[in-house]
Amino acid sequence: MKTLVKRIIGTMSIGVMTLGISLSANAQSIKTEKEGKAEKEVKTSKETKSFATQSVWYDVVKINPSGGDTPSNYRIVSIGSAPSTSPNPNDCAQPNSSGQYCAFQLTFDENEDSSSALEKDVSTAMSDLTATQTGQARNPSHP
Repeated sequence: MKTLVKRIIGTMSIGVMTLGISLSANAQSIKTEKEGKAEKEVKTSKETKSFATQSVWYDVVKINPSGGDTPSNYRIVSIGSAPSTSPNPNDCAQPNSSGQYCAFQLTFDENEDSSSALEKDVSTAMSDLTATQTGQARNPSHP
């Protein structure tokens, strides 16, 4: 009888230990899964933030008529709409390859204020906004 009681107690002890180890392992697995999910969400939100950009067309005028044909010699005068995609010898159009620049498209972080570029030369605006030039248009009727 004593032997039977000892076996039952021993078996129950082993069962309780096994249950404890199993529950502990399961709790650790859930914790790791939650941490992984939270880390993934943080990483995703950072990635989304860094890739959210805006592209804005700006109307420009040449600063010094005898100066170079560089972005630093063009002042941003207004936020414009996308110039025509068809060549037009009398108007500002994207495929025109001759004449003065009439518009530049800059792409930069969506959290930046697009109006902060107004009245600056294109190079300075690009630097201030950490922007890249992604489009341009010329007007052949203004050599």
